[in-house]
Amino acid sequence: MLKGRMCRIAVSILAVHMTVLLASSVAFGEAPAPASPMPGKVDAQRPAGPGWQCEDRRVEEGTPVQMTKCRRDSGGEFLIMMAKEYVVGSAEVVPAKALLLEEYQAQYRRMFDDVRYVSDRVVKRGKLVGHEAVIDARHSKRGAIHKVERVFVVGRRVFNVSAEGNPDDFKTHRQVINRWLESARFENLP
Repeated sequence: MLKGRMCRIAVSILAVHMTVLLASSVAFGEAPAPASPMPGKVDAQRPAGPGWQCEDRRVEEGTPVQMTKCRRDSGGEFLIMMAKEYVVGSAEVVPAKALLLEEYQAQYRRMFDDVRYVSDRVVKRGKLVGHEAVIDARHSKRGAIHKVERVFVVGRRVFNVSAEGNPDDFKTHRQVINRWLESARFENLP
């Protein structure tokens, strides 16, 4: 009788621990991450027509990454669109806004000669809350760069959709970029 009661108590404690774990993974208004430590399939509506080169890439060493990337680098135009998922260590998990406005900004300050965040805002994807920033930068070789980046964090998974390039090319291909940002799909994102 005592043994059966202890089992029921142990099961109750386990249920409470699981609830706490799930609650901690949704701390920033986000859904719990799938169990697999590897990124899942990533896709977006690829641009039609000549001048675009698109590729899928998966990296399993170091920080696991799965990405789809389309690039336009012809006739003097320069534009890159990416959709990627990567998995970080537990100690590296931060909310989407902090990742975009602090962590990424520090990286951009090393990559570009000048970085200016034009705007940032909360974005939603269903019930999931993320963050978007519009950035103007200057690169030593490419010159002026305009960038839009959206980030969602679910547990240890980071989902990122972005477009960057020459500001004039960005304007010329704005419809393609908008379709890219809206059509990005991630296997592991609810």
